[in-house]
Amino acid sequence: MVNLSYGSVPPPDAQSKNNLSCLSRQSCQVTKTFGYYGITKVYKVFGQPIAVRERFREKEEYRLQIGRWSKHLFSRQLPTKFRIADLQNDMADMANLRQLEKLPDRDQKRVLFVLDYLMIAGGVERRLELQFDWLKRHGIQPILVAEKMEYAPLAKYPVLRFFGYAPNAQAKLVELIQWSKASVVEFNMKSCCLLHDLDIATVKQFARIGCMIHGEIEASQAQLNILDYRCSSRDKPAYFQNVTPIPNVVEFPAQLPRYDARSNKALYIGRIDSDKLKTVQSFVRVCQNHNLQFELAGPLYPQREVVQYVERIGSDHFIGQIDTRSFLQEHGKEYAFIAGVGQIPLEAAAANLPTLIPTHSDDASQSVFLSSENLDVLLDWNCVLRRMPKDFLVQPNLADFFEARSKVLAKQCGIEQLNSYRLRKALQARRNAEEIWGKYVGILFGCRKENSTSELKSVSDVHGIKRIE
Repeated sequence: MVNLSYGSVPPPDAQSKNNLSCLSRQSCQVTKTFGYYGITKVYKVFGQPIAVRERFREKEEYRLQIGRWSKHLFSRQLPTKFRIADLQNDMADMANLRQLEKLPDRDQKRVLFVLDYLMIAGGVERRLELQFDWLKRHGIQPILVAEKMEYAPLAKYPVLRFFGYAPNAQAKLVELIQWSKASVVEFNMKSCCLLHDLDIATVKQFARIGCMIHGEIEASQAQLNILDYRCSSRDKPAYFQNVTPIPNVVEFPAQLPRYDARSNKALYIGRIDSDKLKTVQSFVRVCQNHNLQFELAGPLYPQREVVQYVERIGSDHFIGQIDTRSFLQEHGKEYAFIAGVGQIPLEAAAANLPTLIPTHSDDASQSVFLSSENLDVLLDWNCVLRRMPKDFLVQPNLADFFEARSKVLAKQCGIEQLNSYRLRKALQARRNAEEIWGKYVGILFGCRKENSTSELKSVSDVHGIKRIE
C-alpha cells in the first residue's frame, strides 16, 4: 500500500535533482513537496497514488508511480509563469540596485524581510509597519523583498522586487544579500514555498537566516530546524517546535475617544475577502440578533462569494477603507463596540473601546468580547477564533456584554458596568513594545537564545555583533 507523506525539497544543484528523482523511483513513498519545485502534484485513483508531476528548474516531468515501480511518461518545459518570473528577476536588478543606493552610507545593521506580497491592508502589514518603525528608530535598516507591495505606510522603506518561484530565485536572493550587505534574512511566512526550495546551508554562508511565522502554514519541521532562529507572531496554536512567540504590539493614543454605550451601531474593521467572509458574517449576525445597526470598513475584494454577500445585505453598510487609528479617535463614540480579528482588537482596546472578536465558525454565538477574564488567552491566540481546540478555555460572553449594556441604557447602573470590556490599561501592561521588540532584536542578531528568559540589557547591545556561525 502506497503511503503519502511530505518533506522538503533538496538543494537545487544537478546532483540533488538526480538524487530526488532516484529517491522517488526507488522508495515506496510518494513525497509531495512544500515548495514550488519537486513533486508538486500526486494523481490518485480510489485514494491511491498512481502518477506524479515533478517540477525541476528547467522542466516538468510526468511519470507513473505505483509503489517502487515508476515509468516516465513525458516531459515539458516549465509553465510560462515560472519562465517569465526568471526574466522578471533579471529585469529587476537595476531598480533594486537603485533602491539600495538610496540607503545612508553609515555603518548600519541591515535586515532583509522576505515575503510573497503585502496587501493594501491587513494585520501582518500593520505589524511590519510598527516593527520597521521601531527598528529604524534603533539604528536598524529594514529592507523589504517581495513580489508585490501595496501597503502604503511601508513605501518609505526600500522594496526590492523579487519573484520567489522563479528558477533563479536562490541565486537572486544571494545577490540581494551581497548587494544590500544585510547581516540577517528573515522569511515572514504566510507561504513557505520559497523557504523549502532553498539550500539553506548555502544561503547561511552569506547571512543569518530565520523566519517569522504568521498564522497556519504548511512546512517541514526539519527544514525549519536548519534555520538560525524561528519566531511566530502568535503563541497558539503551536504548529512547530522550537519557535519563539513574538506577539503583536500596538500604539496607545495619548487622547482617547469618548465612549457612548447608548450608540445603536457597531463597526467591523478588516479586509473583506473570501478568507475573512465567515468572520464578517458572524459579526453581522451578532448585530442583527441584538437589533444593532452595523457598518463594515476595509478593502472590498471582488470575489464571487463576497460580491454575492454584499448584494444580499446591501452595499450601504460598507464605508470603504479607513485609517483605523485616526478613525477611532474621531468616530469611536458613534459605536457600541468595534469588531475585528488579529491586530484590530488591539487597536480598539488601545482606544479603550469594547471589542468583539467574531468567530470564523457558522455559529455566531461563539463570538467573544475581549474582557478582563479572557484577555490573556485571546492574546495567546492572536485574537482569532478559528479552528479552536475542543478544550478551548474561553467561554462565549455575548449575553454578559449585552446584559451589562442594557443595564447602562436603563440607567440601572453607570458606565463603569462595562469597564471589564474596556481594556486599555490591562493591554498596556501586557504589550510593552520596548520589551517585545528588545527580545526580538536579541534573537534577530543572535545575542540571546530562543525561548531564553534572559533579557537584552539594551538595544545597543546588538550593534557590532559578528555573524554567529
